[in-house]
Amino acid sequence: MFERWIGETDGNFRTGGNWSGGVAPDPSTSLLLGTGASAVLMTTTDPLEVRGLSLEGGSALHLQAASELDVDTALSNAGTLTLEQGTVLGGGGILSNTGVLTTAGSASIAIELLNQGRIGIAGSGTLALSTVDNLADGVLAGGRWQAAGGGTIDLGGGAVTELGRGTAVTLAGAGTLTAGGQDIAATLSQIDAGATLVAGDGHELAFAGNVRVDGAITLAGGTLGGGENGDFHTVRFTTGSHLSGDGTINAVLFGNPGASLTVGRGDALTFGHNNSDFNIWSGTIDGKGTLAIADYLELGSGAQVTVAKLVNSGTLDTDTASVSSTLVNNGRVLVGTLQQQGAVSGAGTFSLDDGGSTVAFGAKVAATQTIAMASQGAGLTLDDANHFKALIAGFGSRDDQSIDLSGFHDDSLKLRWTEDADGEGGVLHVKDGVSSASLHFEGSYTAASFEHGVDAAGTGAILTFHTDAVASGSMLHI
Repeated sequence: MFERWIGETDGNFRTGGNWSGGVAPDPSTSLLLGTGASAVLMTTTDPLEVRGLSLEGGSALHLQAASELDVDTALSNAGTLTLEQGTVLGGGGILSNTGVLTTAGSASIAIELLNQGRIGIAGSGTLALSTVDNLADGVLAGGRWQAAGGGTIDLGGGAVTELGRGTAVTLAGAGTLTAGGQDIAATLSQIDAGATLVAGDGHELAFAGNVRVDGAITLAGGTLGGGENGDFHTVRFTTGSHLSGDGTINAVLFGNPGASLTVGRGDALTFGHNNSDFNIWSGTIDGKGTLAIADYLELGSGAQVTVAKLVNSGTLDTDTASVSSTLVNNGRVLVGTLQQQGAVSGAGTFSLDDGGSTVAFGAKVAATQTIAMASQGAGLTLDDANHFKALIAGFGSRDDQSIDLSGFHDDSLKLRWTEDADGEGGVLHVKDGVSSASLHFEGSYTAASFEHGVDAAGTGAILTFHTDAVASGSMLHI
């Protein structure tokens, strides 16, 4: 039989007049705080021992600094349980938390705990837990765990190597989650499907080893990876896994086909200092925010990028990829097979270095870009040739290079070459009576340097280099 909180005398948890039986709590009483109830356990030098305690949803119990509450059987919290500095939850019972348990300073939970709700520390100090049923054989399974500021949640027990399904861990600032005396970033090797790890403002997820992600990692102003001087560990996202948020990636990242990366509206996700030059993402990259590459990212086979803006100030390597995003390229794009549907600005280079490298542009390309055609079979496709202003370098330097002008009619195509004043380049003017384009080349060419015909699709004209023409432009200078 529970004594129910009525709160008619004052807010003191110890006052008998606040309970339905009119008797102060003691080791023989089981207590209930119903929805809307709010009580405070005042600071005294004597611990309070009760048989059992239940907090319904919408109720609240606040333990003042240095107070102690011992529960001998079951403590059930579906409401809000707040612990101040130095408080202790003890006794021989079991705490089942489906609500919220928080502290802003050091506190201790000395009874067995099963967390299916949220446990958090928001200030400096340590929330020390003695026995956590969620943690077994290195797997933390279930519950939400949040540590912010300089606070630590210490799970006790052995090290956490795996976040199990239903587990959500959020760390911000210098907040940490420890077990077995070690930060989880030092011991974690797997995040299961249905589990989430969040790095909030100012937090660095500096893994000490390689991590497999079947679930999700979210950056909410934090950093993924803390590698320095080449000490980078691999974070591998499997099919069905997810990376999202606003922050910086300083780890070796692999995204399998079927993995997804999302950058939300107003967010920016940056691939930072990756000294290993080996980030590969073969899944989707989407969202309304900005993806930035400060060092290196490879878009693996089948990668699709649809973020609002892609900013490259390092190296963007493409295997077989499609990018519909607006691209600000102030670095280098290494082209395998690339469909670049969004407009391109900035002052960078697209390098077609591998045999058969091809790039197709579907929108405006700024005059401050350079297309370096350095490989045999390199191909350039222009779906909007009239707005293509980039400098083409190295055309004709290798065999079988081509420029495909979508929508142009070969049978009425006319070419005219205008040399630049310095003699180091010029413009090829292309017209077919309907469409026109002015293509800027580095090197010395003439109109006779170019041959044209119908492209393979039969929907445009294709330009190739006339091998018998003498042109110093066949040399590549970038």
